[in-house]
Amino acid sequence: MIYQLTAGELSAAVHSLGAELVSLQKNNKEYIWTGDAKYWNGHNPTLFPVIGFLKDGKTSFDGVEYEIPKHGYARKSEFRLINRSENSITLEMTDREETRKGFPFRFALQISHTLTEDGFETVYSVENRSERTMPFMIGAHTGILLPFSDNMRFEDHVLLFEHPEENVTRYIAVGGQIIEDAVGQSNYLDGADRLPLSYDLFEDDALMLSGLVSRKIALLDHTGFGVGMEFDGFDALGIWTPPGKNAPFLCLEPWNGINAFRNEATEFSKKPFIRSVEPGERYTVGYRVRIFDKEKEML
Repeated sequence: MIYQLTAGELSAAVHSLGAELVSLQKNNKEYIWTGDAKYWNGHNPTLFPVIGFLKDGKTSFDGVEYEIPKHGYARKSEFRLINRSENSITLEMTDREETRKGFPFRFALQISHTLTEDGFETVYSVENRSERTMPFMIGAHTGILLPFSDNMRFEDHVLLFEHPEENVTRYIAVGGQIIEDAVGQSNYLDGADRLPLSYDLFEDDALMLSGLVSRKIALLDHTGFGVGMEFDGFDALGIWTPPGKNAPFLCLEPWNGINAFRNEATEFSKKPFIRSVEPGERYTVGYRVRIFDKEKEML
């Protein structure tokens, strides 16, 4: 089912499948990737309880081996409506037999989307309904439609970081799957606060970054018009467009979790950047997307 949200000049659509915000429009201009399967059939999925690939698709909980598919279960699960207003919606999925085969916990995942004056805010709330500590990964995969103007190219855009970045690590996953080098490529941005876009950046698949000081990033054209994301509370950031396709979109992906490392421990709780929640408790984190007309409005 598709739910419509409105707030002033903004409108959005949220699909009950995956609780995915599949459209964001301002004055009838679309900003979320349309899901053309020629390039990528997603829009803005939630990644839970894993992000990316596990090594051989497998992991262990308390020494017992399980298999979990790429990006987990949330993006392909039907969510039920919890509450809704003109500009906001909350949907929920809970564990079921299929999820417990790979992720042996009872849980509830609520996803809330709220239209703001200049974009939207998404909040994840993970409740542990099991009787033991529940480790998990969670993150976004937000596709931004490009170019912002018909007369521009992908290469006419730049990623602007809130601060100059001197200690960022980039991890490279072989074939987009398993990260070969746990040390990664250090000092990736070399003190810069911006990264000009080109398709060549993604020849090795996603930019998977950790160590960012910035809690805001913006995707801008050369006029200063763009879309920004605020992602406080996340340890890693994925930036992606499918390699070799010259796709007209870029994904901004705040993560707590990351693809498997080649030599990491098999026990899930020891994976980097994950979160855990105790029995009966909730973990909450969120991000915000903004549309703005001038670069200075991001900061």
